[in-house]
Amino acid sequence: ALGFEQQLDDLSKAVRGDRQTSLFSATFPVRLQRAAERWLSPGRVLIRVAALDLGSGGALAEAAKASEASADAGNAAEDSASRAAGSVTVNPLVAQTLHVCAEHKKPRKLIRLVQQVREEEKQRGARQRALVLIFCNKIKTLQFLVGLLERQWLPCASLHSAMPQSGREKALADFKAGRTPTLAATDVAARGLHIKHVRYVVNYDFPSNLEQYCHRIGRTGRDGEPGTAFSFFTRKLLPLAPDLVALLERSGSAVDPNLRSLVAAAGDAGAASRAAASDSESGDEEA
Repeated sequence: ALGFEQQLDDLSKAVRGDRQTSLFSATFPVRLQRAAERWLSPGRVLIRVAALDLGSGGALAEAAKASEASADAGNAAEDSASRAAGSVTVNPLVAQTLHVCAEHKKPRKLIRLVQQVREEEKQRGARQRALVLIFCNKIKTLQFLVGLLERQWLPCASLHSAMPQSGREKALADFKAGRTPTLAATDVAARGLHIKHVRYVVNYDFPSNLEQYCHRIGRTGRDGEPGTAFSFFTRKLLPLAPDLVALLERSGSAVDPNLRSLVAAAGDAGAASRAAASDSESGDEEA
C-alpha cells in the first residue's frame, strides 16, 4: 500500500498547477500508476530502466496473503491485483543467487552461509567484516535466527517494528559501524534506509511479491559497489515462480534447476486441470 497517498494527494492539490514534479520508484505497480495519473502532468515523460513487467504469478501469491490479512475481500483483491501487474527493476550490480529448499533446511543453510562469509574474510585477511543483512517476514522468526546465529558465535543484531526507537537506532549504528556486522530485520529495513557497504542481503523468508523482493535486495549494490543477494525459496511460493524465473533471466542470473522444475510442474498441473474441466463440460453437454 502507498502509506502516504492521502497526504501526497493533499499536497498536490495545494501546490500551484504549473509546478514540476518528478517521481522515482524501483517498482511501479498499478496502484502507484493510478496515483501518478493524479500527481503528474498529462505531458509527463516515463523512463523505464531495464524494467520487467510482472504477469499473473504475483497476483496469486498476493491474493492469498491479502485474503488472510484483510476481512474486506473486495479491497484485498484490488490490492493484490495492483501489486501484481506492475514492473520491477534490479540493480545490475547485485548478483542474485536463489536456492529452492525445504523450510526445515533453511536454518542450517543460513548458518553455513554466514560461516562461509566470515571464514573467507579470515583467509583474505580482511580488515573489516562484510555487512550481512538478513530479512525475515515475522518477528518470531527473526528472534529465532538471532539466537541461532549467536549460539554459533556469529553476533547478530535485530531490527523490527516492536523495538523502541532507541533500540532501533542502536542496532543500526552498531551495524553501520561494523561492531555487529550481521543484522536480522523485518521489512522495516527494506525501504528508505541507506546503509553504506552492505555486501550481502539474505532473504531467509522470501517476500510475498517481487516488488518487495526488489526493494530488499536493493539494500546492497549501492554507491557503485557490487553486492550479492541470497534467497531461500520454498515450494509454497510456487505462484511467484514464473515471474521470478523471468526476473532472474532478465538480470543474467543463474536459475536454480529446481525452480525451473517447479515452474514446469505448475504448468503441467494447470494444463491437466484445464483439460479435466473441459472434459467435464463436454460430458455435461452430452448428458
